[in-house]
Amino acid sequence: MLKHESARLRRNRPAALFVALAALSGAVLPCHADVITDWDAKASAVASPAALGERELAIVDIAMFDAVNSISPRYRAYLVREAGFSDASTEAAAASAAATALENLHPQSAAEFKSALEDYVKGLPTARADVAKGLRLGELVAQRVFDSRVADGSTGVDSYRPRTPPGVYVPTATMVAATWSTLRPFVLEQIGRAHV
Repeated sequence: MLKHESARLRRNRPAALFVALAALSGAVLPCHADVITDWDAKASAVASPAALGERELAIVDIAMFDAVNSISPRYRAYLVREAGFSDASTEAAAASAAATALENLHPQSAAEFKSALEDYVKGLPTARADVAKGLRLGELVAQRVFDSRVADGSTGVDSYRPRTPPGVYVPTATMVAATWSTLRPFVLEQIGRAHV
């Protein structure tokens, strides 16, 4: 019985050690939320309803991705990779990209996004010069991403009309994003026909 209990304790020692270290690190180190999820939450809170909101969130996330990827380029850029920012703060770049995209998408709330960005970067433990570079990078990237989507067809005039005999009313539900069949896709380079 004693031999069996000793073997069980040896097997569980790594897990117990991990739990103890995790508890200790949580007690000593302050916890910071992830910049991407912080700004995603801000974007979700102000996003337009339905499909337009999904488009807005995509623009914000693409801007953050390309800004961070410009600093440490691990992946192919979605749209832009700015050179010369290798020592910029990634957190400042992501926050600035999100704030700039949101300012463009919701100009009536631009002051709120600027204020949220200022508050966010105050708490960064990074050198001020690196933060300033990150802020500039995020702004440049977000503006380019936003500009690329301005005329993407998302706000086209809804020309859908049901086929009915003249003078006969047919109840028709409001179509959500009815014009998006002509929207320029975010990822696909070409829209093909489905094979049946």
